[in-house]
Amino acid sequence: CCVGSEEICARGGDPLANMTTPDPAELFLILRKMKDMGAEFVFIEATSHALALSKLDALSFDTAIVTNLTRDHLDFHGDMENYLRAKTKIFSLSRRALINLDFDYASRFLEAAGECETYTVSKKAKADFEAEDIRLLGLDGSSYRLRHGEEITDMRIRLVGDFAVENTLLAAAMARLYGIDPRTVAEAVLELDGIDGRMERVDIGGDDISVFIDYAHTPDALEGLLRSARGMRAAGQRIVLLFGCGGDRDRGKRREMAHIASRLADFVIVTSDNSRSESPEDIISDILGGIDKEKEFKVIADRAAAIEYAICSSRAGDIILLAGKGHERYEIDGRGRHPFDEREIATGAYRRYAEKKKKEET
Repeated sequence: CCVGSEEICARGGDPLANMTTPDPAELFLILRKMKDMGAEFVFIEATSHALALSKLDALSFDTAIVTNLTRDHLDFHGDMENYLRAKTKIFSLSRRALINLDFDYASRFLEAAGECETYTVSKKAKADFEAEDIRLLGLDGSSYRLRHGEEITDMRIRLVGDFAVENTLLAAAMARLYGIDPRTVAEAVLELDGIDGRMERVDIGGDDISVFIDYAHTPDALEGLLRSARGMRAAGQRIVLLFGCGGDRDRGKRREMAHIASRLADFVIVTSDNSRSESPEDIISDILGGIDKEKEFKVIADRAAAIEYAICSSRAGDIILLAGKGHERYEIDGRGRHPFDEREIATGAYRRYAEKKKKEET
């Protein structure tokens, strides 16, 4: 919400304090600062917390973009109906809606859109904007044809993972609604080289294994991550998943995420992920309640040690997924928040792994 710049933060606040929509007193100052700096468009992630607590009620949105709705934040909302109710409030603040049809609650969002001028996107169904002939090209990204009525645009993405098709489809549709020509849209999408913490490939200094960092911290996101990895792996490649669950958050998803991990990964490493005030061991115990004990798994509570193990015990061709933290470069535990950069940890671990391997070969 600070848009990555302390200069834009009207009060020069903590650039890490951006995990949710700011309170109105801070948000409106940020918006004022943006306007003074010449900004013409502002994109806001309207969180369910902010909508439920009426933090955004004074704003008028030109367009609400709906990506999906999956289990999350039930520690705050209580159940999915309340979560849905909070999210659909965005329509009362918006002139227009762009809705992804490819998720379970899409019809409920369409019903709730009310008087909004509504447009749809889909990879599977008839929609105003459709992704056709989707081709996942492994580590080289993907391609598809964007159909808008009779208009067809060839799209090429360098981003890895099936989710990139969905996200770029929404972005491309939004651009077309604002009158940006198809060729410009296609060129802009091709130039995207990734977003921090979203299926982000880490340059570890070698190519015998692949390491990806992803923010997946919900059951749906974890399943999407693993399915994307399975779709791009070659014969004989293992998928090694390292994940944990956040403390002081929805406990019900822990077993569910474990089931998904066991089902779709070849080897699972259960570890910590922002345990906050909870004991990491208690969180891991909840996770283990859903782990398939017949499948390969290992528990290493210390996340840095777990990453070290994942890399130093790897096999040639392994695809290693570090799930949960994504763009975060810190860890929150009982001692508070402290620096924790998985990129640096993974790179250092690989350097030691490569040195050890070289010595063994000589």
